[in-house]
Amino acid sequence: MVVGVHGSLLAMVVAAFATQWGLTAATGRAEAERQRLVRIARASDDLMQHMLNEEGGLRGYLASGEIIFLQPYAAARDLDDVDVRQMLGLLNDGERAEFEPLITRLHERTDSWQALAVAQIGQRRRGAIAHLDLLLDEGRSRFDAIRAAKAELDKALELHTARRNGANDRRLEVRREISFVILLGTLLGAALLIWFVTVKTLQPLSELALAALDDASFPAPSGRLRIREISRLSSALQGLQGRVHEREAQLARQHDVAAALSAFSEVSQLIEEEAELHSMLARALQEELGPSALHILLRKPGSEGLDVAWPRDHGPALAVARFPILQDPASCRGIRTGVAVSIAEASAPTACECKLGVPEEGSYLCLPMIATGEVIGLVNLQARRPGDFTSERVRLAQSYVGVAATALSSIRLLALARDRALRDGLTGVYNRRFLDELFPKQLALARRTSRPLSVLMLDLDHFKACNDTYGHDAGDRVLCAFVRILQEEARTSDSVIRYGGEEFLMLLPETDEQGAAAFAERIRSAVERRAFGESGLPAAISLRCSIGVSSMPSHGESPGALILAADRALYLAKQQGRNRVVVAEVKANAA
Repeated sequence: MVVGVHGSLLAMVVAAFATQWGLTAATGRAEAERQRLVRIARASDDLMQHMLNEEGGLRGYLASGEIIFLQPYAAARDLDDVDVRQMLGLLNDGERAEFEPLITRLHERTDSWQALAVAQIGQRRRGAIAHLDLLLDEGRSRFDAIRAAKAELDKALELHTARRNGANDRRLEVRREISFVILLGTLLGAALLIWFVTVKTLQPLSELALAALDDASFPAPSGRLRIREISRLSSALQGLQGRVHEREAQLARQHDVAAALSAFSEVSQLIEEEAELHSMLARALQEELGPSALHILLRKPGSEGLDVAWPRDHGPALAVARFPILQDPASCRGIRTGVAVSIAEASAPTACECKLGVPEEGSYLCLPMIATGEVIGLVNLQARRPGDFTSERVRLAQSYVGVAATALSSIRLLALARDRALRDGLTGVYNRRFLDELFPKQLALARRTSRPLSVLMLDLDHFKACNDTYGHDAGDRVLCAFVRILQEEARTSDSVIRYGGEEFLMLLPETDEQGAAAFAERIRSAVERRAFGESGLPAAISLRCSIGVSSMPSHGESPGALILAADRALYLAKQQGRNRVVVAEVKANAA
């Protein structure tokens, strides 16, 4: 019975579909035929328009001799051949015998006129024409022949189009009537079939379902009833199995997400560089959510502005110029409120006005990065599809961003603590602990690249007298002013270290002995010229400094040897009267 019902339904559907398809195809063919005939007529009109343009330009040129009147003539000169070829190409085999002679005659008339036009143009180029009216009359008579040939073609096309369209309309009307009859019969047959299935099949199945729900006994078994019970039980079991598999897949997905998030959290706690954390967060979000665009914006330490941390190819100047929000983070809804912003359609009235975070179409999600109650950045995700960021995907993204924000805060706190441990509390320059870390690395790099490295040992002359006279507070300000001079003179690659008390050490990479001595002399002169009273110090203070210079490899190739050589040179500068630069002596065993 099931096979018979299915076969009947399939036959009805096929009949209805075939009828409708045939009607649609016939309608399409009729419309295509109508459009083809319209294009033939349009090509005829285009040909006439082009000829009118040529004729107008020719008459203007013959009358005035101005070349500019030949521009419309030249522009339309070869288009008539194109129009003729188009008309001939649109004719079918049955129409060629009727229309090809008419089109050919029209083409011959245009060629005849154009041949006359070429001759008249040549005559006008040789000079003014005495009997211009005669030439114009001759051109006009040939152009009238073109009009007559076109009128004959248009009349034939109009009659042919009327016949073809009428025949097509009659055929379509017959097909519509046949289609209506077949569709009506299909609907009636389907209604009878549904009634039959309802009475003979669905009612017994409903009785079985109600009996199962009421925990009642099933009807007496029979061959057909047993088959229905098995079918019903199979459907129920299949539905249950599908729900179980769906739940298992959901649990497996949740387990995978939790494992990935746990691994992300563990690795993020081990990262020491911000750039590595940015890259790892971007890869995780790309893998889990697959956004079309991803931006990570971070607050600059000690500043209110934002930096584009990801993607890395954004130049700072270019990014700020294109995206003013980087200079005014408070204008961002996510940063201002500290709450996620999820917009299902970028063109919605509630969407933000931000060129950086809002796509032209699709959806977007902005997640603030919050650590210790402070918004330290923002993650922007964009998708080409509207509504891509469901509540589940938003929660997943928030989990990754929350872990990354905590890790980023830890990295910055550790970097700040380490920087403070390596800097002098008074002057802000590096201390001897930093020197112990940096010096071996600088020496290793200098040896590997065969580049020089120099050391300056600097000491303020008579600094103790300054402390004794003006007090330690003034002495501290003198040291800070001295450090500012060193920083003003130093290059970016140079390092300033407070070695102890009023002694400072400078590392000068890629600087030989002569360059270091010249640099030291520049510092000495700057200190000598500086009026320390301008920095809030007593005007009577006038300081000088002594500097010892050593270079690698002339004075040694180890940190201790170079520092000792520079210190000895500084001692000699003190002995020789202070306020001078002394380069260490080269010893035979300096290497």
